[in-house]
Amino acid sequence: MLLKNGIVELTITDIDYEGMGIAHYEGYTIFVNNALEGEKVRALILKVGKNIAFAKTLDIITYSKERGSGRVPFYFS
Repeated sequence: MLLKNGIVELTITDIDYEGMGIAHYEGYTIFVNNALEGEKVRALILKVGKNIAFAKTLDIITYSKERGSGRVPFYFS
């Protein structure tokens, strides 16, 4: 059973129109912030409904190749 404040490992299978990652776990569809398709994350469950839940990413276990490194090259002239 999925409980509020529980921590679960999820594989993100899709992205919704707001940019949240979508995962499926024990019959629930879970919307996860800051997660990209193809990533495996540890997530904190924030809200649980009848068959949907909302979560936030705690750690990214496996990164998507779509996620940038965050580094911006600097050029001096």
